[in-house]
Amino acid sequence: MDQLNLAGRLRLAFTRRGLCAYDSRPLAQCPERAYLLAPHPERPHDAEAQYPLVLELIAAHAREDGGEVSEVVEVEPVKPHAAYGGDVIEATASFSDGTREQWLVRWDARSLAFEWVRQPLGPPRPCRFEFALPMQPGGGEFVTCSQGHAASDGFDSLQLPKEQALLFHTADIRGGLFLHLGMGGALDLYAGPPPEQSQAPMPLPHAAASQAERCWRGTWVPPVSRMVRLTVTPGTPAAVRAAAELPGLSGFSDASLDFGAFYSHAAAYALFDLTQVPALPLDAGTLRNIVLAAEFCYLLAPEPVRNRLLAAVEACTAREPQESAYDTALILVALGRLHAIGGADESIEARLDWMRAAGRFLLSLRLEGEALPVTRSPELPHLLTKEPAFCALARLGLARLANVLRHFGDHAALEFDDAAAAMRWAAIAPVESEGLWTPSSKHFVHALVYAGLEDAAPGRPRVLSAYRHEQNMMALWLGLYPEEYWAHAVLEQIDYRYTHALGRGDCEIPPEGGRSFPALLEAYVRHKLRRPHAHRLLQRVLGTTRGLAPFPREWARRGTERDPLAPAPYFGLVLQAHYGLDYSRDGWHVGTPHPLENYPLTRVTGLRHRFATINITWQGRGRVQRILVNGATIPHVDAPIGPEKGEHEVTVILG
Repeated sequence: MDQLNLAGRLRLAFTRRGLCAYDSRPLAQCPERAYLLAPHPERPHDAEAQYPLVLELIAAHAREDGGEVSEVVEVEPVKPHAAYGGDVIEATASFSDGTREQWLVRWDARSLAFEWVRQPLGPPRPCRFEFALPMQPGGGEFVTCSQGHAASDGFDSLQLPKEQALLFHTADIRGGLFLHLGMGGALDLYAGPPPEQSQAPMPLPHAAASQAERCWRGTWVPPVSRMVRLTVTPGTPAAVRAAAELPGLSGFSDASLDFGAFYSHAAAYALFDLTQVPALPLDAGTLRNIVLAAEFCYLLAPEPVRNRLLAAVEACTAREPQESAYDTALILVALGRLHAIGGADESIEARLDWMRAAGRFLLSLRLEGEALPVTRSPELPHLLTKEPAFCALARLGLARLANVLRHFGDHAALEFDDAAAAMRWAAIAPVESEGLWTPSSKHFVHALVYAGLEDAAPGRPRVLSAYRHEQNMMALWLGLYPEEYWAHAVLEQIDYRYTHALGRGDCEIPPEGGRSFPALLEAYVRHKLRRPHAHRLLQRVLGTTRGLAPFPREWARRGTERDPLAPAPYFGLVLQAHYGLDYSRDGWHVGTPHPLENYPLTRVTGLRHRFATINITWQGRGRVQRILVNGATIPHVDAPIGPEKGEHEVTVILG
């Protein structure tokens, strides 16, 4: 046996330099050309005999004195010993320094990973690995580990000493890769040209000329000269599940049995960008993504998302609230969420003075005699603007501030509660009455602008901007509507004016085509309110994604810009609306599920609560009748599930 059949069409074989994983389809059957190509050695000029190369691993010896690297000169496959069992290939490698190694490669179908073991035969030499992972077109590729995060555009080199794991997640779901290094050591990772063609090919597919302009290149030199193991998990879904070994991301909910690979791939973008990139400058856009994405992503991994929110709060509460009205509202929303999910109450208590000051600053933004806050643009300080999204954030921040203050026995909670309620009712007033609602077209205006003077007063000429889909969806999601009537009216008007949710025409969301955040957010709001067409809109968004990535095709043309907020509503749609799950400081709340059409309601695994792992299985249909935890019925179905450490099986009986 000289090669291994991995998952799907993926094959693994020895080359003259090490190992390669390739797609078993000939090039003629693979329209995607963003790979290193592996021509068949007997027909090197026959395009039909060329194979896309997914990964190349090259072996060498590093000289202890820092001199020239010793390369492989011959690889001789041998028949594996019977004791190894199946799914194993073995070879003997000879190096230019005269040393030899035994190579053993074992495929584990359960973990969807293969392990490459290099054992010295004779005098040991420091091992050296080189790996090459072809880049996909259109950018959007990232490498994540506990000490760094790199994108394929504008990136040259990344030094990561003593790392043990790297995760590659790309815009193409087949291109993901998780490398687990057997130990620490020197690791150099960079984006560069593909490695040169192997010189004396074996009678197997091997690395050759490149159709990819760039690829991820890396070298790893372990600190010892004895046996070394390298474990590789190919494919994004499997790689994301394997990446639980990354520090701070020890497991997240896995609903891929019901929702397919898109769930795991979207989680890679959202969670790794959200939790593993603390070095990004905390500008307004980054803060927005952290806070608003956390509203959904805490359902996947409460602990790391909570820690990321705490880090963002730490940075922002060091500033005065008056520095940014938008940031102040966002941080109040985040602190309220942290309090609700048990995010270190002692830390929140230490910030009560800042929170009170932030709440009063938001109240100071109101014009005299009005309830809605206004903001000033740095570019146009003479303009005062009322925007639905900011008003919704301010209202939610004040409401959550009131809850926190009430918990600590502060009577100021009543002041902020009343202000939040007044903002709701003022927002749905008609624009003729200084509100944001347009009764004729049944939606919020994009912005209400007081023009002309710095001290503009009510009654001045106003400029009403055009309808904007995202503003209305955020207002719905953040609870600016006090009753569902207005929400239903907005969705009815959308269906009347546009076709994106009805299965007709293009999937674009006018006038913001190609953005998955407002589209998925609308699907979430529709399903949560039991409005029709949520499943159709979801299918249209997923149907236009490139390689099942969590972004529509239009996004892929925007280069490497990443937005962890974009797939976030998908998790709320799956976990909150479809399964009926929610999370608080006391554990997981299992409510009545409302399954999406065409999707099953079966099982979610890997939910985390403190040191416990919870797996939930649903049986039957309808409302929740009984909940069993490890076979024992809990007294009240409304009680949160927060067991002690360990793994626990939960069965939900519906009827």
